Amino acid sequence: MSPYARMLLIASLLWFAAPPVAEAQSSVQAATRSKAKARAKAKARAKAKARARVKAKRAKAAREQRDREAQEREDQLDETDEVIVVDDRDDERDHKSDATPRTQLRSDEWVEAAATRTQLRAKAGVEVATTARPSSDASVDTSTSVQRPAKRKQRTLYFRAGYMYQRANPGNVDMDLPLGNAAASDGGFEMVDEQIPIAAIVGYALPVLNRRLSLETIIGFPLKTHFRATGALATESLAPMISGVPTGIPALGAEIGDASVAGLILTAAYRLPDVGPVTPMVGTGGMLFFAYDERITNRVLNAAGEPTLTIEPAVGLVLQAGAEARVWRNVFARVDAKYVVGMTVESRIDHITIPAPLLPAGAIDAGSATARAEVAPLVIQAGIGADF
Repeated sequence: MSPYARMLLIASLLWFAAPPVAEAQSSVQAATRSKAKARAKAKARAKAKARARVKAKRAKAAREQRDREAQEREDQLDETDEVIVVDDRDDERDHKSDATPRTQLRSDEWVEAAATRTQLRAKAGVEVATTARPSSDASVDTSTSVQRPAKRKQRTLYFRAGYMYQRANPGNVDMDLPLGNAAASDGGFEMVDEQIPIAAIVGYALPVLNRRLSLETIIGFPLKTHFRATGALATESLAPMISGVPTGIPALGAEIGDASVAGLILTAAYRLPDVGPVTPMVGTGGMLFFAYDERITNRVLNAAGEPTLTIEPAVGLVLQAGAEARVWRNVFARVDAKYVVGMTVESRIDHITIPAPLLPAGAIDAGSATARAEVAPLVIQAGIGADF
Protein backbone atom coordinates (compact mmCIF):
# COMPACT_ATOMS: atom_id res chain seq x y z
CA MET A 1 0.00 0.00 0.00
CA SER A 2 1.30 3.35 -0.95
CA PRO A 3 2.06 5.94 1.71
CA TYR A 4 -0.81 8.06 0.50
CA ALA A 5 -3.24 5.20 0.86
CA ARG A 6 -2.08 4.46 4.40
CA MET A 7 -2.48 8.10 5.37
CA LEU A 8 -5.93 8.14 3.83
CA LEU A 9 -6.89 4.97 5.79
CA ILE A 10 -5.62 6.37 9.11
CA ALA A 11 -7.48 9.63 8.55
CA SER A 12 -10.66 7.74 7.83
CA LEU A 13 -10.32 5.70 11.02
CA LEU A 14 -9.70 8.80 13.10
CA TRP A 15 -12.67 10.52 11.54
CA PHE A 16 -15.03 7.64 12.41
CA ALA A 17 -13.62 7.23 16.01
CA ALA A 18 -13.72 10.93 16.94
CA PRO A 19 -17.52 11.21 17.72
CA PRO A 20 -17.61 8.35 20.28
CA VAL A 21 -14.56 9.76 22.04
CA ALA A 22 -16.06 13.24 22.15
CA GLU A 23 -19.34 11.85 23.38
CA ALA A 24 -17.59 9.94 26.17
CA GLN A 25 -15.70 13.06 27.21
CA SER A 26 -18.86 15.14 27.32
CA SER A 27 -20.57 12.46 29.46
CA VAL A 28 -17.70 12.55 31.94
CA GLN A 29 -17.82 16.34 32.05
CA ALA A 30 -21.62 16.29 32.60
CA ALA A 31 -21.26 13.81 35.48
CA THR A 32 -18.56 15.96 37.03
CA ARG A 33 -20.74 19.08 36.78
CA SER A 34 -23.71 17.20 38.27
CA LYS A 35 -21.64 16.07 41.24
CA ALA A 36 -20.32 19.60 41.75
CA LYS A 37 -23.89 20.99 41.72
CA ALA A 38 -25.01 18.32 44.25
CA ARG A 39 -22.12 19.19 46.54
CA ALA A 40 -22.94 22.89 46.26
CA LYS A 41 -26.60 22.25 47.09
CA ALA A 42 -25.62 20.11 50.12
CA LYS A 43 -23.32 22.86 51.38
CA ALA A 44 -26.08 25.45 50.91
CA ARG A 45 -28.54 23.30 52.85
CA ALA A 46 -26.02 22.79 55.65
CA LYS A 47 -25.37 26.54 55.84
CA ALA A 48 -29.13 27.25 55.90
CA LYS A 49 -29.63 24.76 58.75
CA ALA A 50 -26.72 26.28 60.67
CA ARG A 51 -28.16 29.78 60.20
CA ALA A 52 -31.57 28.53 61.34
CA ARG A 53 -30.05 26.98 64.47
CA VAL A 54 -28.17 30.17 65.29
CA LYS A 55 -31.33 32.22 64.71
CA ALA A 56 -33.36 29.89 66.96
CA LYS A 57 -30.73 30.09 69.72
CA ARG A 58 -30.67 33.88 69.51
CA ALA A 59 -34.48 34.03 69.64
CA LYS A 60 -34.54 31.71 72.67
CA ALA A 61 -31.88 33.80 74.42
CA ALA A 62 -33.86 36.95 73.66
CA ARG A 63 -37.05 35.42 75.08
CA GLU A 64 -35.25 34.32 78.23
CA GLN A 65 -33.73 37.78 78.62
CA ARG A 66 -37.16 39.39 78.23
CA ASP A 67 -38.61 36.99 80.82
CA ARG A 68 -35.82 37.80 83.26
CA GLU A 69 -36.28 41.53 82.77
CA ALA A 70 -40.05 41.20 83.23
CA GLN A 71 -39.56 39.23 86.46
CA GLU A 72 -37.04 41.80 87.72
CA ARG A 73 -39.49 44.60 86.93
CA GLU A 74 -42.23 42.75 88.77
CA ASP A 75 -39.98 42.25 91.80
CA GLN A 76 -39.09 45.94 91.76
CA LEU A 77 -42.76 46.84 91.56
CA ASP A 78 -43.45 44.63 94.58
CA GLU A 79 -41.08 46.80 96.57
CA THR A 80 -42.71 50.13 95.54
CA ASP A 81 -46.00 51.59 96.67
CA GLU A 82 -48.94 50.72 94.45
CA VAL A 83 -50.40 54.21 94.75
CA ILE A 84 -48.60 57.40 95.85
CA VAL A 85 -51.25 59.80 97.10
CA VAL A 86 -50.77 62.85 99.27
CA ASP A 87 -54.13 64.11 100.53
CA ASP A 88 -54.89 67.71 101.39
CA ARG A 89 -56.94 66.48 104.33
CA ASP A 90 -53.75 65.16 105.96
CA ASP A 91 -52.22 68.62 105.76
CA GLU A 92 -55.32 70.20 107.25
CA ARG A 93 -55.32 67.74 110.14
CA ASP A 94 -51.61 68.34 110.70
CA HIS A 95 -52.04 72.11 110.71
CA LYS A 96 -54.95 71.84 113.14
CA SER A 97 -53.08 69.57 115.53
CA ASP A 98 -49.70 71.28 115.32
CA ALA A 99 -48.93 74.97 114.94
CA THR A 100 -45.66 74.13 113.20
CA PRO A 101 -46.27 73.61 109.43
CA ARG A 102 -45.35 70.27 107.85
CA THR A 103 -41.84 70.16 106.42
CA GLN A 104 -42.14 70.32 102.67
CA LEU A 105 -40.41 67.86 100.37
CA ARG A 106 -37.67 69.44 98.33
CA SER A 107 -38.41 69.71 94.63
CA ASP A 108 -35.47 67.56 93.54
CA GLU A 109 -36.36 64.76 96.00
CA TRP A 110 -39.96 64.70 94.81
CA VAL A 111 -38.94 64.60 91.17
CA GLU A 112 -36.41 61.82 91.74
CA ALA A 113 -38.91 59.63 93.64
CA ALA A 114 -41.71 60.20 91.15
CA ALA A 115 -39.43 59.59 88.16
CA THR A 116 -38.15 56.31 89.59
CA ARG A 117 -41.63 54.93 90.14
CA THR A 118 -42.83 56.21 86.78
CA GLN A 119 -39.98 54.44 84.95
CA LEU A 120 -40.57 51.17 86.78
CA ARG A 121 -44.28 51.17 86.02
CA ALA A 122 -43.76 52.22 82.42
CA LYS A 123 -41.40 49.28 81.90
CA ALA A 124 -44.04 46.95 83.35
CA GLY A 125 -46.55 48.17 80.75
CA VAL A 126 -48.92 50.06 83.06
CA GLU A 127 -50.37 53.52 82.71
CA VAL A 128 -49.03 56.17 85.06
CA ALA A 129 -50.78 59.43 85.89
CA THR A 130 -48.14 62.18 85.65
CA THR A 131 -48.07 65.56 87.34
CA ALA A 132 -46.33 68.81 86.63
CA ARG A 133 -42.88 69.26 88.05
CA PRO A 134 -42.90 71.73 90.95
CA SER A 135 -40.56 74.65 90.81
CA SER A 136 -37.44 74.62 92.93
CA ASP A 137 -38.60 77.64 94.95
CA ALA A 138 -42.18 76.53 95.47
CA SER A 139 -43.48 73.96 97.90
CA VAL A 140 -44.88 70.69 96.63
CA ASP A 141 -48.60 70.72 95.88
CA THR A 142 -49.83 68.06 98.28
CA SER A 143 -52.99 67.42 96.27
CA THR A 144 -51.06 66.00 93.32
CA SER A 145 -50.62 62.25 92.99
CA VAL A 146 -48.91 59.60 90.93
CA GLN A 147 -51.20 56.58 90.51
CA ARG A 148 -51.14 53.26 88.75
CA PRO A 149 -54.71 52.47 87.72
CA ALA A 150 -53.89 49.03 86.30
CA LYS A 151 -53.69 46.44 89.09
CA ARG A 152 -50.91 43.95 89.23
CA LYS A 153 -51.97 40.32 88.88
CA GLN A 154 -52.74 38.80 92.28
CA ARG A 155 -51.64 35.29 93.15
CA THR A 156 -54.58 33.28 94.46
CA LEU A 157 -53.46 29.64 94.94
CA TYR A 158 -50.61 28.52 97.19
CA PHE A 159 -49.18 25.50 98.99
CA ARG A 160 -46.72 24.94 101.85
CA ALA A 161 -45.36 21.38 102.12
CA GLY A 162 -43.10 19.86 104.75
CA TYR A 163 -43.10 18.28 108.22
CA MET A 164 -46.31 17.67 110.19
CA TYR A 165 -46.79 16.53 113.79
CA GLN A 166 -50.28 15.55 114.97
CA ARG A 167 -51.61 14.11 118.19
CA ALA A 168 -55.12 13.15 119.36
CA ASN A 169 -54.68 14.28 123.01
CA PRO A 170 -57.48 12.20 124.61
CA GLY A 171 -58.99 13.61 127.79
CA ASN A 172 -61.74 12.24 130.05
CA VAL A 173 -63.05 8.77 129.09
CA ASP A 174 -66.42 7.39 130.20
CA MET A 175 -66.69 3.59 129.85
CA ASP A 176 -69.59 1.16 130.10
CA LEU A 177 -68.04 -2.31 130.55
CA PRO A 178 -70.08 -5.48 129.97
CA LEU A 179 -69.51 -7.39 133.24
CA GLY A 180 -69.27 -4.48 135.66
CA ASN A 181 -66.15 -5.26 137.71
CA ALA A 182 -65.64 -2.18 139.88
CA ALA A 183 -61.88 -2.67 140.04
CA ALA A 184 -61.56 -2.93 136.25
CA SER A 185 -63.72 0.18 135.85
CA ASP A 186 -60.97 2.20 137.52
CA GLY A 187 -58.78 1.68 134.46
CA GLY A 188 -58.91 3.62 131.22
CA PHE A 189 -57.91 3.89 127.58
CA GLU A 190 -55.06 5.61 125.80
CA MET A 191 -54.47 6.24 122.11
CA VAL A 192 -51.02 5.82 120.56
CA ASP A 193 -50.63 7.46 117.15
CA GLU A 194 -48.47 6.23 114.29
CA GLN A 195 -48.03 8.62 111.38
CA ILE A 196 -46.10 9.58 108.24
CA PRO A 197 -44.98 13.12 109.16
CA ILE A 198 -45.37 14.72 105.72
CA ALA A 199 -48.24 16.97 104.68
CA ALA A 200 -49.07 20.16 102.78
CA ILE A 201 -51.21 23.21 103.43
CA VAL A 202 -53.18 24.18 100.31
CA GLY A 203 -54.93 27.54 100.24
CA TYR A 204 -56.97 29.92 98.10
CA ALA A 205 -56.77 33.69 98.66
CA LEU A 206 -60.29 35.13 98.53
CA PRO A 207 -60.89 38.29 96.44
CA VAL A 208 -61.73 40.31 99.56
CA LEU A 209 -59.76 42.32 102.14
CA ASN A 210 -56.90 42.84 99.69
CA ARG A 211 -56.61 39.01 99.44
CA ARG A 212 -55.47 38.73 103.05
CA LEU A 213 -58.29 36.26 103.82
CA SER A 214 -57.77 32.69 102.63
CA LEU A 215 -59.43 29.29 102.79
CA GLU A 216 -57.00 26.51 103.76
CA THR A 217 -57.00 22.75 104.14
CA ILE A 218 -54.41 20.04 104.83
CA ILE A 219 -53.46 17.21 102.49
CA GLY A 220 -51.55 14.37 104.14
CA PHE A 221 -51.48 10.71 105.11
CA PRO A 222 -54.04 9.09 107.46
CA LEU A 223 -53.15 8.47 111.09
CA LYS A 224 -52.84 4.94 112.46
CA THR A 225 -54.19 4.89 116.03
CA HIS A 226 -53.70 2.04 118.51
CA PHE A 227 -56.11 1.75 121.45
CA ARG A 228 -54.60 0.46 124.69
CA ALA A 229 -56.06 -0.37 128.09
CA THR A 230 -54.45 1.15 131.16
CA GLY A 231 -54.56 0.55 134.89
CA ALA A 232 -56.83 -2.13 136.35
CA LEU A 233 -58.62 -2.61 133.03
CA ALA A 234 -55.44 -4.09 131.59
CA THR A 235 -54.18 -5.98 134.65
CA GLU A 236 -57.31 -7.36 136.34
CA SER A 237 -60.06 -9.74 135.24
CA LEU A 238 -63.34 -8.22 134.09
CA ALA A 239 -65.27 -10.75 136.24
CA PRO A 240 -63.16 -12.99 138.47
CA MET A 241 -66.30 -14.26 140.28
CA ILE A 242 -69.92 -14.64 139.17
CA SER A 243 -72.41 -15.47 141.94
CA GLY A 244 -69.54 -16.63 144.08
CA VAL A 245 -68.24 -19.01 141.40
CA PRO A 246 -64.75 -18.44 139.97
CA THR A 247 -64.78 -17.80 136.21
CA GLY A 248 -61.13 -17.97 135.27
CA ILE A 249 -61.54 -14.95 132.95
CA PRO A 250 -58.03 -13.56 132.37
CA ALA A 251 -57.01 -9.92 132.32
CA LEU A 252 -57.39 -8.18 128.96
CA GLY A 253 -53.83 -6.92 128.68
CA ALA A 254 -52.81 -3.60 127.12
CA GLU A 255 -53.61 -4.12 123.43
CA ILE A 256 -57.29 -3.55 122.55
CA GLY A 257 -57.49 -2.61 118.84
CA ASP A 258 -56.50 -0.15 116.15
CA ALA A 259 -58.02 1.97 113.37
CA SER A 260 -57.04 4.32 110.58
CA VAL A 261 -58.05 7.87 111.46
CA ALA A 262 -58.43 10.92 109.19
CA GLY A 263 -59.35 14.50 109.90
CA LEU A 264 -60.75 16.87 107.29
CA ILE A 265 -59.81 20.42 108.26
CA LEU A 266 -61.07 23.62 106.64
CA THR A 267 -60.10 27.01 108.08
CA ALA A 268 -60.37 30.69 107.18
CA ALA A 269 -56.94 32.27 107.78
CA TYR A 270 -56.32 36.03 107.90
CA ARG A 271 -52.90 37.56 107.26
CA LEU A 272 -52.20 40.31 109.79
CA PRO A 273 -50.04 43.36 108.93
CA ASP A 274 -46.41 42.44 108.35
CA VAL A 275 -43.94 42.59 111.21
CA GLY A 276 -40.73 43.23 109.34
CA PRO A 277 -40.21 40.31 106.91
CA VAL A 278 -42.71 38.10 108.81
CA THR A 279 -46.46 37.91 108.18
CA PRO A 280 -48.39 36.60 111.22
CA MET A 281 -51.64 34.70 110.64
CA VAL A 282 -54.69 33.74 112.68
CA GLY A 283 -57.68 31.67 111.70
CA THR A 284 -60.57 29.47 112.70
CA GLY A 285 -62.63 26.73 111.12
CA GLY A 286 -63.84 23.19 111.63
CA MET A 287 -62.61 19.60 111.64
CA LEU A 288 -64.45 16.39 110.72
CA PHE A 289 -62.93 13.35 112.45
CA PHE A 290 -63.70 9.86 111.16
CA ALA A 291 -62.20 6.37 111.39
CA TYR A 292 -62.13 3.35 109.12
CA ASP A 293 -60.59 -0.14 109.07
CA GLU A 294 -61.41 -0.56 112.78
CA ARG A 295 -60.49 -3.94 114.27
CA ILE A 296 -60.08 -5.68 117.63
CA THR A 297 -56.59 -7.09 118.22
CA ASN A 298 -56.97 -8.20 121.87
CA ARG A 299 -56.19 -11.92 122.27
CA VAL A 300 -58.70 -12.42 125.09
CA LEU A 301 -61.62 -10.83 123.23
CA ASN A 302 -60.76 -12.73 120.03
CA ALA A 303 -60.28 -16.08 121.80
CA ALA A 304 -63.95 -17.04 121.96
CA GLY A 305 -65.69 -14.76 119.47
CA GLU A 306 -65.43 -12.19 116.70
CA PRO A 307 -66.00 -8.75 118.27
CA THR A 308 -66.40 -5.64 116.11
CA LEU A 309 -65.14 -2.10 116.80
CA THR A 310 -67.08 0.95 115.59
CA ILE A 311 -65.94 4.59 115.97
CA GLU A 312 -68.48 7.29 115.24
CA PRO A 313 -67.55 10.46 113.28
CA ALA A 314 -67.05 13.66 115.30
CA VAL A 315 -66.67 17.38 114.68
CA GLY A 316 -64.76 20.13 116.48
CA LEU A 317 -63.80 23.80 116.35
CA VAL A 318 -60.31 24.60 114.98
CA LEU A 319 -58.19 27.47 116.31
CA GLN A 320 -55.22 28.42 114.10
CA ALA A 321 -52.09 30.56 114.45
CA GLY A 322 -48.97 30.79 112.33
CA ALA A 323 -46.47 32.96 110.49
CA GLU A 324 -44.69 32.97 107.15
CA ALA A 325 -41.84 34.85 105.47
CA ARG A 326 -40.67 35.30 101.89
CA VAL A 327 -37.63 33.20 101.02
CA TRP A 328 -37.17 34.10 97.35
CA ARG A 329 -39.55 35.82 94.94
CA ASN A 330 -42.84 33.91 95.31
CA VAL A 331 -41.39 31.19 97.58
CA PHE A 332 -42.39 31.33 101.27
CA ALA A 333 -41.55 29.46 104.49
CA ARG A 334 -44.38 28.74 106.93
CA VAL A 335 -44.96 27.51 110.49
CA ASP A 336 -48.50 26.76 111.57
CA ALA A 337 -50.36 25.28 114.55
CA LYS A 338 -53.98 24.14 114.79
CA TYR A 339 -55.76 23.14 118.00
CA VAL A 340 -59.20 21.50 118.02
CA VAL A 341 -61.67 22.03 120.86
CA GLY A 342 -65.15 20.71 121.62
CA MET A 343 -64.68 17.26 120.06
CA THR A 344 -66.11 14.07 121.61
CA VAL A 345 -65.47 10.63 120.07
CA GLU A 346 -67.77 7.70 120.80
CA SER A 347 -66.72 4.08 120.21
CA ARG A 348 -68.46 0.74 120.66
CA ILE A 349 -67.38 -2.93 120.80
CA ASP A 350 -70.16 -5.38 119.89
CA HIS A 351 -70.46 -9.18 119.94
CA ILE A 352 -68.16 -9.64 122.93
CA THR A 353 -67.66 -13.27 124.01
CA ILE A 354 -65.18 -13.73 126.87
CA PRO A 355 -63.52 -17.10 127.59
CA ALA A 356 -64.33 -18.44 131.10
CA PRO A 357 -62.48 -21.75 131.44
CA LEU A 358 -63.73 -22.47 135.00
CA LEU A 359 -67.41 -22.27 134.02
CA PRO A 360 -69.26 -25.21 132.43
CA ALA A 361 -70.06 -23.22 129.25
CA GLY A 362 -66.42 -22.25 128.86
CA ALA A 363 -67.35 -18.71 127.73
CA ILE A 364 -69.64 -15.80 128.58
CA ASP A 365 -71.64 -13.75 126.09
CA ALA A 366 -70.92 -10.25 127.44
CA GLY A 367 -72.80 -8.20 124.86
CA SER A 368 -71.33 -4.75 124.15
CA ALA A 369 -68.99 -2.16 125.66
CA THR A 370 -69.04 1.59 124.95
CA ALA A 371 -66.58 4.41 125.54
CA ARG A 372 -66.95 8.17 125.20
CA ALA A 373 -63.75 10.24 125.11
CA GLU A 374 -63.04 13.95 124.84
CA VAL A 375 -60.17 14.59 122.43
CA ALA A 376 -58.30 17.78 121.52
CA PRO A 377 -56.22 17.11 118.38
CA LEU A 378 -53.10 19.20 117.86
CA VAL A 379 -51.55 19.69 114.41
CA ILE A 380 -48.18 21.46 113.97
CA GLN A 381 -46.63 22.04 110.55
CA ALA A 382 -43.46 23.58 109.16
CA GLY A 383 -42.86 23.77 105.43
CA ILE A 384 -42.00 25.74 102.34
CA GLY A 385 -43.97 26.40 99.17
CA ALA A 386 -44.96 28.83 96.46
CA ASP A 387 -47.80 31.09 95.35
CA PHE A 388 -49.39 30.75 91.93
